[in-house]
Amino acid sequence: MSYYLDRAIENLDDENRLFELCRMDSLKVDLKKTALKNPKLAKNQGLLMEIILKENSFFFAEHAIEILLDGKSDEERQGLLFEIVNNAESVDIAYGALKSLRNKDYLKRTALNTHTPGEIRARAISILYEPIGQSEHEDVFLGDDDWRVRSAIINLGTSDDALIGIVNNDGDNRVRQKALIHIGNDEFLHDFALSGDCLALVFSTINHMENRELLRSVRDSSDDELIRACAQDRIDFLEAKPSALFSF
Repeated sequence: MSYYLDRAIENLDDENRLFELCRMDSLKVDLKKTALKNPKLAKNQGLLMEIILKENSFFFAEHAIEILLDGKSDEERQGLLFEIVNNAESVDIAYGALKSLRNKDYLKRTALNTHTPGEIRARAISILYEPIGQSEHEDVFLGDDDWRVRSAIINLGTSDDALIGIVNNDGDNRVRQKALIHIGNDEFLHDFALSGDCLALVFSTINHMENRELLRSVRDSSDDELIRACAQDRIDFLEAKPSALFSF
């Protein structure tokens, strides 16, 4: 359908016009790919990077990234990926590049970069620290402004004291809930269930509890019929679970 235009783009000798074609939302993707492959543009690292950083479509950006990285050393590839991860306007494109970022220093710098979107930083934390279950920057991350970064650190595993501090002091219920389901202190969970805090957090806490005696205490002590009912449901669930001793 676009034979002549495709040939014209293929033979175009002006990198700025090729760049302009790649930035045209209305141009067919196949024609934009032809522009990308044109050696005049393919060899211009600066223009390729600008296309990637400003692109909205992950699928098109993926082709541009492939051309950008072609023929580069591993060190150069990691440096270019780091730049994309931390500067792409599209979170999808940044996330896609992050999947190939293995350099630990670049991952750490990404995790600590407060100008990078929180979901990207949280994923960098997971990639870097989940294998070892801890981070030397735990206090920094737990004090971060982005709830996703704070949640990522909770997922690594931290002390009950730190988790209780988060429940008591964090201003975002998404982070507090994440902390609650990691707390192993049954007495704190019992007290929180009776605290009159956010109902969603109380329900989540009750459904995390394993101690039937404390659950019965919640059921018998709460003034809220919804909380009493939730506690009874949890008790029934635990009592219906087959014992691991007799499971086959």
